[in-house]
Amino acid sequence: MCSLTSPAISPYASLVSDTATRSLITDCNSLLAAKSTLLPDSTSTIFDNWGVSVDINQWEGVTVCPNSAGSVASQNCNGIPASQAPRVTKLGCQGCDLSGQLHADLGNLDKLRDLNLERANLTGTIPSELGNLTELETLSLRAYLGSQSPTPNRLTGGIPTSFGNLTNLKNLWLTGNPLTGSIPEELGDLDELETLYIDETMLSGSIPKALGNMEALVDFRAHNIRRVDADSGAVTHTGLSGSIPKELGSVSTLRVLRLDGNSLSGAIPKELGNLSNLTELRLGSNALTGEIPKELGNLTRLCWQK
Repeated sequence: MCSLTSPAISPYASLVSDTATRSLITDCNSLLAAKSTLLPDSTSTIFDNWGVSVDINQWEGVTVCPNSAGSVASQNCNGIPASQAPRVTKLGCQGCDLSGQLHADLGNLDKLRDLNLERANLTGTIPSELGNLTELETLSLRAYLGSQSPTPNRLTGGIPTSFGNLTNLKNLWLTGNPLTGSIPEELGDLDELETLYIDETMLSGSIPKALGNMEALVDFRAHNIRRVDADSGAVTHTGLSGSIPKELGSVSTLRVLRLDGNSLSGAIPKELGNLSNLTELRLGSNALTGEIPKELGNLTRLCWQK
């Protein structure tokens, strides 16, 4: 375990108070707990230098700001004041060939700004404790990026309602995981969220009206959630259902709205014509009825409509 005298922590002892150093010790021990539930592939080196005998700033995939020299000059520490006590601010292992589950102790990394564990062969559920990471700006657990990955995540269960506490979150990327349940209404509390990717999951239910409260959302992708058997043509998962909330027309920052490939019904809300910044709108492969609202003619920046 990490301690005040362990080589993982001791390089920082001269920079901060004993109390602040203990916070970094908590970060260190939380990472070691996370490591305990993850098994790297035999060719992976991700955890080779994770241990109490190595300066934590040298752990692969881990960023501490300020570093052990007291510097925040690196791009990884952008925007972090030099006066801040050293803490873990970034954890990245995208594309790592791991097996195992996310540990609840990751929720103790309360100064984390960037958590990227996409394409890392993860299974199990998303811990609700990640909702404690109130300074988080990017959370990426995508199964794959673009084309299929040889090590996709396969996270199950629902999107934790505790994610509504992540008030500094700008990017939430969950693409491709077989997540189930509904879209939490609590996501509507994320005033800073700019990109929300829940496409190609196994979510169901309606789109919450509360998503219309998002003041910064630029890119919302919830497409290709319906599943159809390739042989029989039978629908095996309906995806999102119900009507498209007219409240989405209040999200004036939206540039991309993809809801195609679901089981949405009813009319296209005329309020979508208020989205003057929209460049891409895809609503195809649903069960929508009625005429295309003339208000969509106001979308002069639209270059892709389906």
